[in-house]
Amino acid sequence: MALRLCIGMVLTAIHPFWNAANIHPRGHATVAGVMHVWETAYAILLVVAFVTLWSYWHGKFWARRIVILASLFYLYEIVHLRNVWRHSHTRGIMTIYGAILALYLLWYLFTREAKEWFPWPTGVKKAERYRSFVIDK
Repeated sequence: MALRLCIGMVLTAIHPFWNAANIHPRGHATVAGVMHVWETAYAILLVVAFVTLWSYWHGKFWARRIVILASLFYLYEIVHLRNVWRHSHTRGIMTIYGAILALYLLWYLFTREAKEWFPWPTGVKKAERYRSFVIDK
């Protein structure tokens, strides 16, 4: 699917007459246009995911936060496991795997070793790091 997406984007950029409206039957131009927009948005999402993965590998602090948020979303999917399992066992297994990976990542990202690998941005004082989490009375 990703290969098809990349080929379609390259062909659209190279040849001006190659677009979704020309390869579908008459009357389906709106659906094809929506599909093209969806594929473009999906490609942008893939690029953002790869940049985040690369930055995570290199120890960027913001990438650590994105992985923590993504792990929380994967854990939330376990709430819907019963419905997912009814429709597709493969998808249910992937949901369970994603939840296990999310638990591991949440555990690992709060260890001392991981905190040293993902340093805070320069210029942030230690007292200011957790100021947003403190409730003033």
